[in-house]
Amino acid sequence: MQIPYAVETRPDTGLTNGKLGIWLFLASEVMLFGAFFTTYILLRVGTSPLLNTGAFHDPASFLVTLREAKEPLSQYLWANLSTDSQKAVRNYDVAQYPQRSLLRGVTDDLNRLLQIGSLYTPERFARIALSPLTKAMLQREPEGRDLLKLNRRLLEEAYAHEFIITDGSGWPVGAHLLNVHIGLFNTLVLIASSVTIVLAWASLALNNFKNFRLYMGLTLLCAFIFLGVKSFEYAEKFAHHLLPATNTYLAIYFTLTGLHGLHVIGGILVNGYLWGPGSAMWYTEPQRFTQRIEVAGLYWHFVDIVWIFLFPVLYLL
Repeated sequence: MQIPYAVETRPDTGLTNGKLGIWLFLASEVMLFGAFFTTYILLRVGTSPLLNTGAFHDPASFLVTLREAKEPLSQYLWANLSTDSQKAVRNYDVAQYPQRSLLRGVTDDLNRLLQIGSLYTPERFARIALSPLTKAMLQREPEGRDLLKLNRRLLEEAYAHEFIITDGSGWPVGAHLLNVHIGLFNTLVLIASSVTIVLAWASLALNNFKNFRLYMGLTLLCAFIFLGVKSFEYAEKFAHHLLPATNTYLAIYFTLTGLHGLHVIGGILVNGYLWGPGSAMWYTEPQRFTQRIEVAGLYWHFVDIVWIFLFPVLYLL
């Protein structure tokens, strides 16, 4: 049976079935990722400046620093921990990753301190370089939520290696938690792949099948490079116990980049088929095959555009 409008355009839409189908699919994808981006905005706006167990970058180092209490600030924090927290920190084995219950007890005690007054005294912060923004906040003598933000900034700047750096409201700064250079490299790789898949389609339009194979192969190579780099990023995070369960930011990071990665894999499967066994159609139905490459290219451009949004949102803001 002959399927209508597989090559010729429909009179009602001016599109072939394939192009109409991909635009409808991409519309649903826009709604999917739009829902995730909206959730991201709501979660970020509603972030509390209070500490939680996901506030640490290196909790083991922080617990040891508290226990040793060599500096005035550490001495103050240690003296104001509850008896149970002090006992738990004394018994902590540095060879093990801290249990969540231990971190919860310590953060509860720290949160109590954050709310009763400013952590700052000249003696406690004599050897700690504060940022200009933190100094400006100190001069305003804030209260309430602004006091919480100030105290959190003071903690993060005093223990820059131990705490995840946030914007003061409790939301991690992506540039301090993720590798911006790696993210930028992956962005350039995907942009390059969008160029090569256009060149693959243009080669078929010019009746040059050899160049099509070259450019589609380069598109696949870029996709594999992107996934390889992303796998390296994931492995590095897992090695430092930075997991989706660590905090809301990392949960969003792994969810959005993981979902995007699945779309990259889907593109590899489709483009790989069209580059390999599917390319046999070129010899029997060249116009239809060219249109298939165009449809695959539209999908791949969408994958690229999504990442162009993800990169600044997750890595820079």
